Amino acid sequence: MSGSDIVKQRVSSETGEHLGPDESEVWEDLEHDDVYILDCYERVYVWVGSENHNEREARLGMETAAAFIAQQAALDGRPTSQKPILVAAGSEPL
Repeated sequence: MSGSDIVKQRVSSETGEHLGPDESEVWEDLEHDDVYILDCYERVYVWVGSENHNEREARLGMETAAAFIAQQAALDGRPTSQKPILVAAGSEPL
């Protein structure tokens, strides 16, 4: 899967609320003080930037990603048993 096939979703730093798609085209556009949900269909990642030290934001990002998976399953048929995967910047799977 190429980077262009991944849908980036931004998470609020204040509430952990899902803010919707991030329209940036390249990975370098991810802000390292933020948390993003990266929807790869078969897997959903919660990416935490290297300058983000807010554990609450990461936890809320995981909760938001789980709700996002359930919502998307109703729309596109993905398995509801899927769990989000927490990934720190610099530790991304290849």
